[in-house]
This record gives sequence, C-alpha cells and structure tokens, in this order.
Amino acid sequence: MKRKTLAIPVRSVDYSDSSQVVSFFTRDHGLLDGLAKGAHREKNSFQGPFDLSVLYEVVFIERRSAGLAIITEAALLDGLRGLRRRWEAYAGSCHLLEFIRAVVMPGDPAPQLFDLALETLRTLGTDGAGGPEGPLARFDVRALHLLGLLPPVDACVGCGREWPGGGRSVYFSPRAGGILCRACRAQRTPSGGATLPAAAVELLQRFAGEEEEIPWGSEDAVRWEAIGPPVARVVADLRTNLLERELVLLKSLRALS
Repeated sequence: MKRKTLAIPVRSVDYSDSSQVVSFFTRDHGLLDGLAKGAHREKNSFQGPFDLSVLYEVVFIERRSAGLAIITEAALLDGLRGLRRRWEAYAGSCHLLEFIRAVVMPGDPAPQLFDLALETLRTLGTDGAGGPEGPLARFDVRALHLLGLLPPVDACVGCGREWPGGGRSVYFSPRAGGILCRACRAQRTPSGGATLPAAAVELLQRFAGEEEEIPWGSEDAVRWEAIGPPVARVVADLRTNLLERELVLLKSLRALS
C-alpha cells in the first residue's frame, strides 16, 4: 500500500552506484528508513539525489515486516536554500537533525515537532535571524516540552515553590531537573548548575509556553544577544542530561565560531 507524507531527510547513505538509503523525519509516520532505487541516475522519480535539510513530499511502500520502505516518488517542496548561504546556518541545521535522530521513533507521528523543526530550519536560513544559537535554543526547549521531557521553569523541582519573579534570579540545575529554591539547593548541593537572571528565566518560560511556531525575528535576535549566553549553557546541559548523550555538532559550531 502506497502512503504519502511530508518528509525531511535526516541521514542518507549511498547504496550501490545508483541508489540511496535515506532516513526521513516524516510528519505522519515519525522516522522512516527507505530505499530510493536509482536516486543517482540521470532520470529518476525523485528530482535528483536526496539532500539533507530539505522539505519533500514522498510516496513510499511500507514493508509489513522489519526492513526498509521503498521510496517510489518524491517532489521537492522547499530547498531551504538559505541554509546553504552561510556555514553557520547549515551547521545549525545539522544540530537539529542530530537532535531529531536521537528522539524520534519509527512509526510514531510527531506533527507538532515536525512543524517546529521545519519552522526552525527556515529561520536558520533567514538573514535577519542573527546567529544560530538563539533559534536552536528555542527549538531545543520547545522540542523537549513537546516530548514531555522539559521540567517546570516556573517552580522549584524539589518542593514546588513557585518562582516569585519580580526580577529575582534563580538557581537552575540540569542534573536536578530544573529550578531549585535556596532551601532545596542547600539540601541537595547539586553540581553543574548556574544562577540565571530573571530575564533569562522569562526567556525560557517564553520558549516553553509558545503554542504556535512563531517565526524568530530581528527583535528576538537582539534580545538573545543581550541575555542569551547563560540560557544557551543551561539548555545545552539540560538537553545532554535528559537525552543522556551530548550532541556534538552544536559544540563543534561553538568551537569554530
């Protein structure tokens, strides 16, 4: 039975001289591993070989038993060319794909996460977005929230006491799983945390609470330049702790910046 879905390639490997094995993040079927026969041939049904970080509409035949699906057709809907204009943008897109490969399961639809990923890829390719770290931190926080992995960012994870706001800084411990009030911090003595200014906490709350994938704009880029670094560090530590692995591509991006 043939199925059709929106898809973003997240990994591709050449198979023989003319074909590809491609892992897609699909909107309707989660992660999909498929064989694209003849993808490297001059005449094929895929408008050329598959590239990463590109939006396709693919048609595939799903295997009943374990194995690769057969990709029969593909139409390029958005080449996301902005990602190819700056190496920082493309490196940022590779971090996003690495995240997706770590959390998405075959056959498990994740339409909201798909929409978020596509919107973030488009943002990374926009000249007015600034550097990639702000949009990627927003993606990480929103993705963890959609996956049910994000801890509360408005209350102590130890006793549940709400953060009062009013310009007060907080201690955020990724290893403890979120904010710790002074009393709980004294009891747990966690390591690897950081004190966040109120503006950084409010930014985390904004990322976590957004219900729609609102495009990242120039005002967001300016705000990120002012308060982004502590947020980026906390988000990276939190992501690593929750996924139980470090994502290396964003780390490499920072090293080369």
